[in-house]
Amino acid sequence: MNELRSWPGLEGDAIELRLDNIELFGSMMEIYFRHAARLVYNSDEGVLTLERKSFVNGLTEKRQCRLPRLRSLHVFLDTSSIELFVNDGEETFTARFFPHLDDRTILFGTHGHLHMDIEKWEL
Repeated sequence: MNELRSWPGLEGDAIELRLDNIELFGSMMEIYFRHAARLVYNSDEGVLTLERKSFVNGLTEKRQCRLPRLRSLHVFLDTSSIELFVNDGEETFTARFFPHLDDRTILFGTHGHLHMDIEKWEL
């Protein structure tokens, strides 16, 4: 995997992110939300996965859907929940998660190259 990377200004306590015109030139992309949740798109398998640690037993929980192509993500993130609208609502994910209170980090990684447009709003 290429290195994980963050962009200045994307962090925040309660934010809305819009990722449009996603073009993945490779087999996989991932986004880490505050080191407590991870979204992985595997283009070879056509599978989108949301992972988070269970607050009951600490094991990783996964939710998945088939997705032939990832075009857009609309993300609502606050201190204990994440909502994802994939490809303008074609698929949706909602999860509770519990990051450290001072962790606002969002990291991106790919196997290959990734191009997209990103907009962010504070909520």
